[in-house]
Amino acid sequence: KRFESLARKDETFAAFLREKRIDPSRMDQVSGGQRPQIVRKIVSIVALRDALLRGVEETGKASLLTKVVPDLYSGSESIFAVVEGNPRWFKGLVGELIKEFGTDKLIPRSAQVAQVVSVSDRFRALLRTIPCPPVGSKGTSRGILGILDKIGGYFHESQVAGPFSMDPIGSFVVHSRARNELIESLGKAVNAGAIVYIPGTDGDSDGLLSSMRGKRFRLSYLLAVRYHILLRLEREVSLQTILDNGNDEPPRPLLDVE
Repeated sequence: KRFESLARKDETFAAFLREKRIDPSRMDQVSGGQRPQIVRKIVSIVALRDALLRGVEETGKASLLTKVVPDLYSGSESIFAVVEGNPRWFKGLVGELIKEFGTDKLIPRSAQVAQVVSVSDRFRALLRTIPCPPVGSKGTSRGILGILDKIGGYFHESQVAGPFSMDPIGSFVVHSRARNELIESLGKAVNAGAIVYIPGTDGDSDGLLSSMRGKRFRLSYLLAVRYHILLRLEREVSLQTILDNGNDEPPRPLLDVE
């Protein structure tokens, strides 16, 4: 149903299905090879885009639902991913839900999403207070959160707002010639838990972060709800590409959803 729904809203996804010769109304006929290689790979992307894209029949063209937080950020799997194994985040998120609803009944998904949003907003408020040196071609910065918003906006464009891709962008590699000011800011983001190091980049497989340059990172999943991006690791791009995108203008996607 989600495949059919998104195909009606998103011509780029409909074109993708035609190219792969997949009929969403006949998913039972999809070949065995295509199921793991294509269908299972894109099901999360389809769910996210379907939840956030408004259909052409409603507006005359496909557009984003700017006030919607999908219930994809609820449920045990998503909640556990969001807290990243951090006991303090877990207590602040799950503890408050248990306090309100107890342990003898199901907690509504709407309440789960609202609590995820609340904890994410508190985290963003904390990040807003952490200063960083000027970053960008114009030497401007809104602190660490300004850099994160730029990254999150770029990821959202790739995963939701832009043309459909079965291999969207969701991580970044720090370029080898990154300025010291940027390295300092990224270090503060790592220490705050806002970005997460992905071991194994550039032959470094021991999990120890000795240098930021040449290393791969993703955003904390606690921030995903505000950028409307997937709770999983996706393809990488150079951080320089992200920071140069849009000439340091504020990112387009959903950074102030209600």
